[in-house]
Amino acid sequence: MDAVKLEAGAPSRITAAKAIVEAGIAVMGHVGLTPQAISVLGGFRPQGRNVASAIKVVETTLALQEAGCFAIVLECVPPLVAAAATSALQIPTVGIGAGPFCSDQVLVYHDLLGMMQHPHHAKVTPKFCKQYAHVGDIINRALLENKEEVNSGAFPVSYKGWVWTRQHLQRLKRAGTMIRSMSNVPENTVYGGPKSQSSDQRVTVTQIKQKHKKREPITMVTAYDYPSAVHLDLAGIDIALVGDSAAMVVHGYDTTLPITLDEMLVHCRAVARGAKRPLLVGDLPFGFYESSSVQAIDSAVRLLKEGAMDAIKLEGGAPSRITAAKSIVEAGIAVMGHVGLTPQAISVLGGFRPQGRNVASAVKVVETALALQEAGCFSVVLECVPPLVAAAATSALQIPTIGIGAGPFCSGQVLVYHDLLGMMQHPHHAKVTPKFCKQFAQVGDVINKALVDYKEEVTSGTFPGAAHSPYKINPADVDGFLSELQKLGLDKAASAAAEAAEKINPNKSNAAVWANCSYLPSPAAHHSVGDWLDFLFKNASSTEVENCLLVCWRIWKSRNHVIFQSGQFNHSSMIAAAAASVGYA
Repeated sequence: MDAVKLEAGAPSRITAAKAIVEAGIAVMGHVGLTPQAISVLGGFRPQGRNVASAIKVVETTLALQEAGCFAIVLECVPPLVAAAATSALQIPTVGIGAGPFCSDQVLVYHDLLGMMQHPHHAKVTPKFCKQYAHVGDIINRALLENKEEVNSGAFPVSYKGWVWTRQHLQRLKRAGTMIRSMSNVPENTVYGGPKSQSSDQRVTVTQIKQKHKKREPITMVTAYDYPSAVHLDLAGIDIALVGDSAAMVVHGYDTTLPITLDEMLVHCRAVARGAKRPLLVGDLPFGFYESSSVQAIDSAVRLLKEGAMDAIKLEGGAPSRITAAKSIVEAGIAVMGHVGLTPQAISVLGGFRPQGRNVASAVKVVETALALQEAGCFSVVLECVPPLVAAAATSALQIPTIGIGAGPFCSGQVLVYHDLLGMMQHPHHAKVTPKFCKQFAQVGDVINKALVDYKEEVTSGTFPGAAHSPYKINPADVDGFLSELQKLGLDKAASAAAEAAEKINPNKSNAAVWANCSYLPSPAAHHSVGDWLDFLFKNASSTEVENCLLVCWRIWKSRNHVIFQSGQFNHSSMIAAAAASVGYA
């Protein structure tokens, strides 16, 4: 990092900021709603809505400036309080839910992209955020399409160019038959994980076996965080794999090797909080199960106890890994095997190279899959092998195979979340974008456009507008706030606050919106409110639409006030109240 941010309020935090600056580290302060202090604040509550709280916001920002901070975040305070603080400071303010008068703006990535579109997310979706895209809806559709294509057999299509002779097929068939006769031991160890796994809730290992027995395709997708897990949940994906591929698609490494068990546990816990239905499988990362069976069991136990997983996945190939799989199963933990291209073994494989493209390699794929079955694995991933090799392994096994780049003849399919959604559309991502993946959406393009739109609106000053500045200071406290600022010698801040209060006055702003709107309802042109709204959405800018709808909402609110508070039901009273609400009283 180039700098740190800390939340301030108490004197000890101001002291901490000063100490960090004196140590030669740049510090950004944070005041207003400080999420780390919700125990004291009584929850996620806006600040600065009365005189004492508003003055405290300004005084704290000044103390942070004196401590040496280079900028200050103002979160969830009324716009005129933010205006006063911005005017009083000589360093920039960065607003989030603080209105349009800060030096700059900040939003949470997932919020501005509309990735949190689900009731599960209500607890983390702020009122002040404008959504510049609806990525959540796109992701949901893409995952459903992927599931439907896997179930219908439309995905994947077979690889072309991997030609095999009849002699090769016969040798492979003989090898598969010979080995299968030695491994008719059914998997008999099922671990349900730390959570209740009733058939109405979490998918279980038993249900995966039943789907395989009925020849129903199995769907698996990787997930690495809470939002992606919720999307898998919504789509009805059978298995959520918390893969060590997070090293590449989340952390930006060239391979899966650098990720640690502690890092994997962070991903596992986040996915477990979001995915309530899928079977949860966590990858054992490189370096945490190869040394001994004891190390393998210890790591697997941590994935279940600390990561809330239902099962683990490990890459098989060497005899020691087969032994590790068997030891973990015997410890009461369900294991998914992985053969073919095993990314953790790229040092031996010579890179990310498809396997099974000659007789010896193909036979090894089938033999390893059978050995993992004999060790007690409940399923096996087949990665980057020719379709007929995958078909042979699937036929030889009594447990399901999950293909990735292995053609259409496996029991199920898995893809990396970022790949199937088209999130990796940039030359930087070429190193981690596989040839075999179908993109069911182009989310990367949508994200790029949304971020550019956000930047342009902040730069031009159109965001945040009235619709995204929801926090107001008590009108009765405005004069008291201005008076207290003047007593503190902050005359410029008081003037800025007064000017901000004038700009955000609802009556004047509503009248201005209505007067300047080019698309007012007309009885001659629009037969109903719905007809006018349809016309408005088709012709007006997004800003005009938002402002007009805000005014309509206030008119409706004033009508309700007349009826329910004043007990008046005559049209003239309602019209008078509506006129007053938009500044025509």
